[in-house]
Amino acid sequence: MMPIVCKCVMDCNPTPRVGTGSFPQLATIRIFFVVDITFDNRQSNVFQRVIVFDSLSSTARRRATAVLHQVQKFLSGFCFYKLGHHQSLLKDPDYIMQVAEFRQCPMQTNGYDCGLFALAVVWHLLCDKDIHPSVFTQAPIDTVRVALRHGLSSNPE
Repeated sequence: MMPIVCKCVMDCNPTPRVGTGSFPQLATIRIFFVVDITFDNRQSNVFQRVIVFDSLSSTARRRATAVLHQVQKFLSGFCFYKLGHHQSLLKDPDYIMQVAEFRQCPMQTNGYDCGLFALAVVWHLLCDKDIHPSVFTQAPIDTVRVALRHGLSSNPE
């Protein structure tokens, strides 16, 4: 039996950010993070790999950590119930954080493409491609957004 690999988009929420320049103003940006988890309940350390790809590491880390705690709680109750790791996962809410790595990834330049950027990160993970802040840019995401709109529209133009 192979270890279970889970690649999922976990969050895409607006976050206030102070603008720069002569007249700083409060703007809203959308951040996202994607979590790549590999776990195997037959191993002594259940979590072999936990990587959080974070578009804006300074603000999303708290949210990602809270989500990882919930993932651990879920796995303990539904995947590892009545198995050896069930109790240790419940006793130590930071168990998953022992192997968690936080890495940066590309970030959108607007306030509405965070979901497409998150999907692009998942796509890169599924294709076993490296993820780093400059692996892709806004331009191809703009093309994807237009193609999706046309493909999903009931009246394609």
